Amino acid sequence: MEKPVFNGEVLLCEDNKMNQDIIRDHLAKVGLKTVVTENGVEGVEAFKRRAQNGGKPFDLIFMDIQMPVMDGLEAGAEILKIDTHTPIIAMTANGMPADREQYTAHGMKDCLTKPFTSYELWECLLKYLTPVSTGADGSTSGDSPLAESDEKFRKRLIHNFINENQNRYDEIVSAINAGNIKMANRLAHSLKSNAGYLGKTGLQKAAQDIENLLKNEKDLTTPDELNTLKVELDAALKEFAVDKAEKPGSAAVPRGNIDTRGKQVLINKLELLLDSGNPECLNLIDALRAMPKSEEMIAQMEDFNFDTALEILEKLKREWR
Repeated sequence: MEKPVFNGEVLLCEDNKMNQDIIRDHLAKVGLKTVVTENGVEGVEAFKRRAQNGGKPFDLIFMDIQMPVMDGLEAGAEILKIDTHTPIIAMTANGMPADREQYTAHGMKDCLTKPFTSYELWECLLKYLTPVSTGADGSTSGDSPLAESDEKFRKRLIHNFINENQNRYDEIVSAINAGNIKMANRLAHSLKSNAGYLGKTGLQKAAQDIENLLKNEKDLTTPDELNTLKVELDAALKEFAVDKAEKPGSAAVPRGNIDTRGKQVLINKLELLLDSGNPECLNLIDALRAMPKSEEMIAQMEDFNFDTALEILEKLKREWR
C-alpha cells in the first residue's frame, strides 16, 4: 500500500499520554498536524474556539470514547450541535460490532480500534481526506501496531508506559474499594490499550478481562483475576525497568561543538517542527544538548508540550545568536 500524505489538521481527544504520543507520531508521518486535548470538555472547547474565532475548521476529529470529565460520546454529541460537517472518528480499544453500532448511533462516522497499524490508519484517513501525494512506504512496519522501526521511539513509549502504569494496579483496586467502578473500568481499559501497543498480549488480555468484569458499573472481579493482572503488569514493568533509568536521547553531548551556521540551521529546523507539532523534533534532542540553557525546552519536548517548547525557543534564540 502506498503511503498517503495529507495537508491538514486533526483534533485528537485522548486522555492517555502514551496513546497521544503514538497517534500524534502516526499522523505527523502522513503530514497531519495534531491538536491534542485530554478530555471531552477540553475537546469541545477547542472546537468551539476554532468556530467562534473564524479559524479553519479541523479536517477530522479522533475521539477516544472513555475519558474523564466528559466521555467521547458526550463530547461528540456536543460538537455535532455546533457543526455536522467535520467527521468524528471513534478511537477505542472496544471495536466490537455492538460498540460500533453505538458510536454510529451517536453520529460518529467511523471507528478505529486501538492498537491499530499504519495501514488501518491510512485506510481510515483516505475515506475522509484527500491526499496531496502518495508514495511507497519504504518500510516493513506498516502492519505493526507501533508502525515505527525507530528504536528511540519505542524506548520513549516504554518510558511513558512505566510512568503511567507503575501504580496502575493499586489505582484500579483503590477505585474498586471506593466503589468507583466506572473509574476502575476506565483505568483497566487504558492499560489494555497501552499493553497492546507494546505487544504485551498477556497483560492486554488480563486488563481486558478486568475491564469486562467492571462493565455497567458492576464489580464482578475475583481475587484470582485481579492477581493475574498484578502478575502480568509486574512482569511487564520488570522487563521495561532497564529503560527507565535513562530517558530516550538523554546521553550527554559536549557543548560548544556547533558553529554559527549550524546553530541557525538547527534553530530553523526545530522551529518548523515545533510549530507544526511534529514529533520528529525529538530527533534533534541530542544536538540541542550542546546548546546552553536548553534543558527546560528539551524537557517540554520530551513531554510533548511542543507549544511550550516553542515559546522557550523564542527566548533562547536571542541568547544563541
